[in-house]
Amino acid sequence: MKINAFMLGFLIYLLLYCKDKQPATNATPLEGKKSEFIKAKIDWSYIDIPVEMKIYEIKSQIAYNLWDTHSVASIESSPVSTEIPESTIVVQSGRYKEFILGMKNNTNKPIYFFAAPHNVQPPQYSLGFKFKCLCINHAFTVKPGEFWYRVVRLNIDKDFRGDSFVIKHELIGISEERMKEFEFKP
Repeated sequence: MKINAFMLGFLIYLLLYCKDKQPATNATPLEGKKSEFIKAKIDWSYIDIPVEMKIYEIKSQIAYNLWDTHSVASIESSPVSTEIPESTIVVQSGRYKEFILGMKNNTNKPIYFFAAPHNVQPPQYSLGFKFKCLCINHAFTVKPGEFWYRVVRLNIDKDFRGDSFVIKHELIGISEERMKEFEFKP
């Protein structure tokens, strides 16, 4: 059997290319360590929406339910207390934190939007928590001049691994016609 120059060159290339490669079976997953307190930053990006979402503590003297969602005349007429600094909450392992997502429509037109499913960074920390948020295949309306809010909950499993992560949503503005196809009805 004769080996031509092309085949010889190809074999030399393979030997040189593959000599420093490690087999994939030696890879170790990058898992975090268990922490007693976990920081979760809630982050947003916006597509065709002129307002920003913020997160807030819940007033202690106001009755509310998980997923209460309303557009009200003012922030004062909502269950919102103070804005949460840097959109970062701290949850103890094995517990949950309820808080409010809110946005003020300072325009003279209604805003229609929905949230794409959230993304977690680093992704290996996405195992062990549940965020009961707003990416639920519904569209929402913020009336002109009003404050929109939704009560949400972040559950951290007792076996969660990691100490901090970011949950990011994309909020997407849509037309009234499209909103009516997926409108959230409280």
